[in-house]
Amino acid sequence: MSTRQTRTLLIIILLLIVVMVVIAGGSKKKLSTEEAYKILAGTWMNEEYSESFKGYKFIIQPDGTYKGFQSASTDAFTTGRLTILDTMIDLNGTIWIKAVNDFEKFYRKVKIHELQKYSNSNMTMEVFSSKIEDWYGEGFPADIEPGDNVRYMYSIYYRQ
Repeated sequence: MSTRQTRTLLIIILLLIVVMVVIAGGSKKKLSTEEAYKILAGTWMNEEYSESFKGYKFIIQPDGTYKGFQSASTDAFTTGRLTILDTMIDLNGTIWIKAVNDFEKFYRKVKIHELQKYSNSNMTMEVFSSKIEDWYGEGFPADIEPGDNVRYMYSIYYRQ
């Protein structure tokens, strides 16, 4: 093999190694369901939502069951369960959870899909949610956008 062929072969091998490293480093990591429920568990609150239909405070148990409160002085206005469907940790370390939220509100059973984003060392939870019948088979949104629109509702909560 000539020197030129050897150099070409080495360059090709080096490029393949670089491509493999980039692909391996860029892959998204997943959490186990148990790890995801540990992140969910706790008290989440947003004082700006006091007396709001979004809920002022949620106390989530490690099994995904929860109680929701509309203000500091009220009893729970809703109870439900979050069922985790998928998890991902992106390259920035942000945790994403796709879940189905089954709950009862004002004596009516409701089921919605949620895309949840945990940042700031899991002290901030952003939620993009929609009733299942409103998704029109499109699946979950790719990202969370602050603000409400016709199809989705945005909420943000802080761990207490």
